[in-house]
Amino acid sequence: LRAYDDLVRRYQERLYATLYHMTSNHEDANDLVQETFIRFLTEKPRPDNLGGWLYRVSRNLALDIVRKEKRRSD
Repeated sequence: LRAYDDLVRRYQERLYATLYHMTSNHEDANDLVQETFIRFLTEKPRPDNLGGWLYRVSRNLALDIVRKEKRRSD
């Protein structure tokens, strides 16, 4: 549990900044950060590149939201 807390502290702000930049929405960015860490707990990726895995997952989640918003506005 301590290792998970350390991981969250290490990546949370950077993930949020990236996701906010992609979505331009504070609530979406916060939700996506949370979803990224939930996926980390459920999928348990290999530890060799956790940072890359977190960014890839969070980016894909953000792209899903951006696509949905675009469809709604079309």
